[in-house]
Amino acid sequence: MSFDAAKDDLAANLATRPKSDSLTESGILLDKTPKSAELEKNLKKVALKNSLKDRPTKEEVEDSGVLLDVNPTTAALEKNLKKVTLNNALKDRPTRESLEDNGTLIDQTPQEHALEKSLHQSMLNRKLTATNRPTVEELKHDNIVVDNFKGKNLTKAIQADQLKSSLASSTDESRERASTLKDKGILKSPVDAKKDELQKSLAKDKLGKELNSANRPSMDEVKESGIHKDTMRVRAESLTKEMAKTSLKGDLEKRPGIEEVKDSGILKSPVEAGAETLDRAKKSDELNKAVARRPSMTEVAEKKVLKEVDVVPGAQVVKEITPAPAPAPAPAPAPTSAPAPSPAPAPAPVRMAD
Repeated sequence: MSFDAAKDDLAANLATRPKSDSLTESGILLDKTPKSAELEKNLKKVALKNSLKDRPTKEEVEDSGVLLDVNPTTAALEKNLKKVTLNNALKDRPTRESLEDNGTLIDQTPQEHALEKSLHQSMLNRKLTATNRPTVEELKHDNIVVDNFKGKNLTKAIQADQLKSSLASSTDESRERASTLKDKGILKSPVDAKKDELQKSLAKDKLGKELNSANRPSMDEVKESGIHKDTMRVRAESLTKEMAKTSLKGDLEKRPGIEEVKDSGILKSPVEAGAETLDRAKKSDELNKAVARRPSMTEVAEKKVLKEVDVVPGAQVVKEITPAPAPAPAPAPAPTSAPAPSPAPAPAPVRMAD
């Protein structure tokens, strides 16, 4: 190559050479002094050392499931298990009609969707304005609403770390070893766990075949029997229940207070109810004693107070015995006049026996 040709090539390369600004923007050329570059290099070196110190060990990574130490047989078994699981999931994938029936996929016009949305909003407003809605304090007491969510998560993480540290440094002989747990069947090896999952998958396939048999009722038969309800029927029942709840709430608001019921004598206190029960029991005892002292019909008949004169179905007719009046002294017979006729006896009173 001649000198002139080399000169021309160098000039062409210098003409196409990128500028320093573009190299700086792309990160190829660093606009730093040697001291700042050395300082940045030392900082990266220190940060890398600190990261390596906090790096988990191989055993910890294996225990957490990040690093899997499996042999080819286990890997093939796991691959087959995933394949069978995926095939089962695809077989059990619901159809479009079933998704529409259970409300997951909604095939509605904009007007129907807007009407349903308005209905849900109305029901939600009723629930939000209900008197039995719990307050924020009650929700906080039940741990449903948490003020400092991040703080609680941090506390849980600290407690988990403390538990791991205590388990790692524990020398308690009462704690069972991993080999003992494996012998009892509590702790399973990865191969045993995969076998169990494969057995469950086979059982699931068998159940799916039984469900797909001819004896299984169709969706139309299940709907006709009332076991499966379509979306509109569920919404109608929900609206009916909500209307009934609203009506019941109005009736409860119109219900008289407990003081009014007490003043009207309908509701009595436990003391009043006990006193009334005691009074009734006392009167009942007095009546039973009076009935027990009452003489029977035989005794009354023997005392000749009552006399049985006739018996009719369901009742007895008796006649009270009244003492006969003393006979009046006979008048002196008049020689010229006939004797006066004696007066007819008065009829005895008759009464119905009890």
